[in-house]
Amino acid sequence: MRPFVEANQRLADRNLRGMVLGSAAQIRFQLLMLRLMPHLPGRDRMIRRVAEPIRRAANAITLPDPAPATRGA
Repeated sequence: MRPFVEANQRLADRNLRGMVLGSAAQIRFQLLMLRLMPHLPGRDRMIRRVAEPIRRAANAITLPDPAPATRGA
């Protein structure tokens, strides 16, 4: 599970800067951009670009197939 955990921790470290803003002006700007996002050209491309690292980190784990159930056990 180490690669999965490390991928998700790296993602959290990178995204922390965007979630913990340092000033009221940064917060106002972020809120403005969130309100404008639905109206911007290329918004789907921007959303995919933001979501892609999240998708990769979420899928960075490969689990083995479960063992088949045995009868009478």
